[in-house]
Amino acid sequence: MISNGNGPGWGIGTRRGSDVLGDAVSAGQDYAPRSRGQPRWTVAPPARREQLELAWPSAPSYAYAGTAALLRIGTGSTTPRHNRQRSGVPRLAGMPDTPRPIPIPLPPQLPGVTSVTLHPALRAYSGTHLDIDFSAGNSAWYHAHHGHQHQHDLSSAPATSPALPSLTIESPRLPWVITVHPSGRVARFLTVADVIAAISDALGLQVDEAEFVEWEIMNGAGSRRRPNLKSCKKEGGCLRYRSGMTRLELLEGKTRFVGLSESTTGCDNWVLEVA
Repeated sequence: MISNGNGPGWGIGTRRGSDVLGDAVSAGQDYAPRSRGQPRWTVAPPARREQLELAWPSAPSYAYAGTAALLRIGTGSTTPRHNRQRSGVPRLAGMPDTPRPIPIPLPPQLPGVTSVTLHPALRAYSGTHLDIDFSAGNSAWYHAHHGHQHQHDLSSAPATSPALPSLTIESPRLPWVITVHPSGRVARFLTVADVIAAISDALGLQVDEAEFVEWEIMNGAGSRRRPNLKSCKKEGGCLRYRSGMTRLELLEGKTRFVGLSESTTGCDNWVLEVA
């Protein structure tokens, strides 16, 4: 332990420059010569929870474990060395603070087909789209606003015109896409039932903590759709990760199917609309 003039401190001492540089490189620290009076940057010992709360008030509870803050020694400041100068989501669990990747448009599956029409039961805001609440699970049955649709009708009706062998569904609320394939042994095209079943199965998948952080980053924790402090208190608490939670819960109550709308990334891609 070396003194920095104001008492004991952690950091680079007064040994030869070559020894210090070698130690710094081997320890993975940044090192650069400094002039007299220039503040010293060193790696502090693991910060306690109280120190981290001062430097990062909005940090989630699981960010406190094993955190080593980069502190500025000798000035009394506890500002993190890599403090962000803009609003955004902190880099949690190694996840980069980057916008959601935009799918690259692919060539159509059917040669010469550049436009595809959805079945009215799947078309968003068509007045005939299926009224389904995915939170009801397997008991959620299909019925349109105008007339009742039976299971066998949906099982044989093509989901698109012309009929496609597969399609991709994305959601503005989730960072994962849903790929739909035919479920029948004979039919080589998608049916309405295939699409609904694929969406329901995908929303029923459990998420781990890393996927939850990915969802938080996509939605911008503290901004856009993330609830503020007042809404948290009003609604009984913000959404927190727990073991066994599903993608359906990440829709934050928006579980009713409103239909599929056109995507800008190709005629084989569609956007899931929920309410």
